[in-house]
Amino acid sequence: MAIVLPDLDAVEVAARAIGPFIRQTPVRQSKALDELLGCAAYFKCENLQPTGAFKLRGATNAVLNIVQVDSGEGVITHSSGNHAAALAYAAQQHHLPCHVVMPDDAPTIKQKAVRRYGASITFCKPGMEARQQTTLQLMQANDFAEKMISKGEIKQAKELRALISKQRNNQPD
Repeated sequence: MAIVLPDLDAVEVAARAIGPFIRQTPVRQSKALDELLGCAAYFKCENLQPTGAFKLRGATNAVLNIVQVDSGEGVITHSSGNHAAALAYAAQQHHLPCHVVMPDDAPTIKQKAVRRYGASITFCKPGMEARQQTTLQLMQANDFAEKMISKGEIKQAKELRALISKQRNNQPD
């Protein structure tokens, strides 16, 4: 399957949209690392985002896109940490419910962050299959079938939609 990258215009539109909701983080350089690596290395300090990771950018863009269409059900995802916290934070900023499926072995600090941002957590067994299946069950139980965010990745969204389609048609996996 070919990867389709957004065009520059789409990136610029997203950057303008998320601008008011994220921090403009600095870029830093380390002379010691430059010498060690033999080249100039630059570091974007996304750890300074409210959720501590760059994932907030994609989650905010996804929430803004959902809000434009219909935000009645809120958002749902599966993640063991940074994406879950980012989506929960972005949803909270837009007064949307957020549902997160997390493996039961997710770090406690990650669970606390997701709850701090107001999301509900449903635990599942570790592993991608358990995450996807639990997310699918929640989506169907809460009528999320066509409006979802799954780790902000097109591939996973397509996989989940295929599972939903199979389930609706009573087809085996």
